[in-house]
Amino acid sequence: MNFFAVSPIATIKGTSGNLVKVYIWYPAMTAAVFMMFGPEKYDGPGCVRIRAEEEAKKTGRPLQEVTYDLLFTPKGKVLSYPGLPLITDYEMHPQDFPVPPEVANHIVPRLHEIVESSDGMLLTSPASYEPEAVEAVSAWLGETGRPVYVCGPLLPAGSKAVSNEKKQSRQGAEITAFLDQTLQTSGERSLLYISFGSVFWPLRTPEKLWAFLDVVMELGIPSLLSHASPFAGDLPEEIVKKVKMYGKGFLSVWTPQQSVLQHPATGWFVTHCGHNSIIESISAGVPICVLAGMGQRLIIDRLDSIAWPFHADQGFNAIRVIEVLKVGYELIEVRTGHGLHPLHRNGREPVGTSEALRTEAKEVLANAFGEDGTRKREKLLMLTRSFQHEWDEGGRAWNDVHAFLDRLWLAYGS
Repeated sequence: MNFFAVSPIATIKGTSGNLVKVYIWYPAMTAAVFMMFGPEKYDGPGCVRIRAEEEAKKTGRPLQEVTYDLLFTPKGKVLSYPGLPLITDYEMHPQDFPVPPEVANHIVPRLHEIVESSDGMLLTSPASYEPEAVEAVSAWLGETGRPVYVCGPLLPAGSKAVSNEKKQSRQGAEITAFLDQTLQTSGERSLLYISFGSVFWPLRTPEKLWAFLDVVMELGIPSLLSHASPFAGDLPEEIVKKVKMYGKGFLSVWTPQQSVLQHPATGWFVTHCGHNSIIESISAGVPICVLAGMGQRLIIDRLDSIAWPFHADQGFNAIRVIEVLKVGYELIEVRTGHGLHPLHRNGREPVGTSEALRTEAKEVLANAFGEDGTRKREKLLMLTRSFQHEWDEGGRAWNDVHAFLDRLWLAYGS
């Protein structure tokens, strides 16, 4: 079951005892397991529910206030997580973004208990993306004899995957035509795709996004901006007019993301670093073509990322991609709130103004669409190939999923 389903999982375990086995489905970056609900000895929060209740009782502060403080108010503590450089807890909160009360007060505080009561975990992150974290989670659960299975990457595939995705966007046909036109007029890997997923948006500082778009247009870069988040609302009329007059930009409420990422016109992806987006961007442009059953593959161009993280595991993904794997760039000046503290991992201290972002954006985009970006793309090829082999017979995902199914068969098969 999805690890966020805390009430159903608690009910099942409480009602059945150990008769019903519950395996946690974890669809995010593996290293963030420790940040979100790991034990305190692994620099995790431990059992936040119990800690918050004890603190509220001792101090008389409202329970919800104490809970939020424990989870989302960094104190400058230096933390160590597998596969990442040392960071402070400030770096886990790049943007000042509201956490829904239901999540902050009733779900996240119970995650540690839910995981500890589970019978195992399934990780959707590819083992080749963060092997250190996969090993660390396996060691944690292995202390109590519980297995961990890796089953990533998980991406839609098959003849209908692209067409079905396009149907989800009212502008699917227009977007395809725009990408095709960009390919003809500006060439391969010329377009910048910008998307913060279906939830996140620079809510506190939208002017930074408009400043970034200004730089993109000043540099003559074709762009596609997806604004699916309900926090985006209706885009300012002046921005819509400016992009339309520019002639090489497209604004869409919802985009068929994998189709965009796989299109040969797309060169770079400005992303909030949600885990699905990161895995899709690394895998983009790598369709699997099975020729006469020989398992041969057709490899096209890679796609690299420019990180604009907000919350949850996004800061971790940005650090992994930029600082460890060195296959992308990060926009530091987009940070707000706690994210404006100095970064322990590289010593940078964000200024946080729109003007500072303009300067940074010019440098990042010049590098991305220049020789340095080409070198990063070539380096990413090795990781993309590793992703390819996860589901080959004998690959980590192939082996683990078969082991999980065998375990179920032994327990419940006839």
